[in-house]
Order: sequence, then C-alpha cells, then structure tokens
Amino acid sequence: MPVVAGLEKFKEAMVGNEDNYVLIGGGACSILFDEAGAAFRATKDLDVVVITDGKQSSFGKAMWKLIREGGYNAGKRREGGCTYYRFSLPDGSPNVGTYPGEIELFSRHPDFVLEDESSHVAPLPFDDVVSSLSAIILDDGYYDFIRENVELIEGVPTLSPLHIIPLKMRAHIDNNRLHGEGVHISEKVLRKHRADVVELSGLLSASARLDLQGRLRTDAEEFLADFVRYVSGETNRRRRIKLEEALEFLRHVYL
Repeated sequence: MPVVAGLEKFKEAMVGNEDNYVLIGGGACSILFDEAGAAFRATKDLDVVVITDGKQSSFGKAMWKLIREGGYNAGKRREGGCTYYRFSLPDGSPNVGTYPGEIELFSRHPDFVLEDESSHVAPLPFDDVVSSLSAIILDDGYYDFIRENVELIEGVPTLSPLHIIPLKMRAHIDNNRLHGEGVHISEKVLRKHRADVVELSGLLSASARLDLQGRLRTDAEEFLADFVRYVSGETNRRRRIKLEEALEFLRHVYL
C-alpha cells in the first residue's frame, strides 16, 4: 500500500463497503502512483465521496466506528444539498501515523446521516474553507462522472489517472477563482493541483484519450489556458520543456 498515514487502517475499516464510496484527491493519487511503482507527494488527508443512495447502515456504522476509535474531532455542515463532514485527529493524538490525519467526507443525498444520537458533531462555520473538491461534488456532471468511472485499485474504490486528472483540473481553477475573489489560499495549495496534473499525466499511456463533454470540457479548456500562462513564465529551460510537453499531451488526451 502507498505511504499515506492511516490509509491501510481506513481500507480495513471499510471492507465490505467498497460499493458505497470512492476515494479522490491526494490519497487516491498516492494509490495510483504506488500501483505504478512511483512516489507521490506526502499527504495525510483522505477525500471520500459517498456514492450510496440514502442511508446505508453498514457504511455509516463502519465509518463512525473508525471515527470513534480514532478519537477524531468531528465537524459538519450542509451546503447546496451536500452534507460535508470533516474529521481531524486532535494535536498530540496517539493515533497520528496510524489513522488518517484528516478525513473529508461528502454526500449528495439529502437523507444521509453518519453520526448516531450520542455523537457530538460541531457545526463548521461558513467562513471556514471547505475542500477545493466540494464544488466538484455539487456539480451534477462531475458527480455522475465520478460514479460512472469508479475502479477498485489496490482494494480501494477510486478513479484511474485518466479520470482523476479532470477533477484536479477543476480543483485548480476553483482555487484560482477563490484566490481572485480575495479568499486566502496559500501558494502551496495554489500550485498543488496543477503540479499533480503534470505528475499524473506521466502515468497515462501514449494512446490515452478521453472525450470530455459539457462542463468538464469547458473546465479542461480553462485549465489548459491557465497552464499556457504558467509555462510562459517558467525561466528554467529544462523545466519549461517538460511543461510544454505535458501541455501538448494533455491537449491531445482531453481536447
């Protein structure tokens, strides 16, 4: 398994519920690079999309058991028909390194409830920045795209490199938009998804093709236009050549 703190623990806890969720984000990328025998940047959080319809007792029980046993702090809010949970290990927790440091969970179903009546889940304030992936889950086209392309990789339901790259493209342009609106987003986070797209493109075969439609295609076009501007500002010759090659390849694959 890839070197992501707590991923093995999460996988074990979710055995039997592989049809009820899909892992996206950095944790998913780590699995893809591990399968390819390559390294990926360090990440401690898992982004989980619930794809079961309505209440799924076995999934909810398994997830909440993991949260209780891990001693997580729990937060929740509803936005645009989506229920968003954030589970974080408190500072100094003895479970750091064994359990995922943070789990962000998204459900589109209005009746989805994870916690039991005895649980304490604090409301997340609306000025708290939610994962850059949240807008993706709220978009019907992206949500259907995720559900239709789930694969079981190393025992975890996730997406292939070909299908996870469009999500990373959208996450990047969403971060750019928020940054332009005055929301504080660190330079590291602003660079993260774009860098992931470049690295993930190296996992694709030369014959890879994916005909994107609708919003996914529009977003890919916007991402690649932004990528052109980024490449034009690169002063390191070797780095610029690598980026130009990635740009042309991504155009060939998705447009």
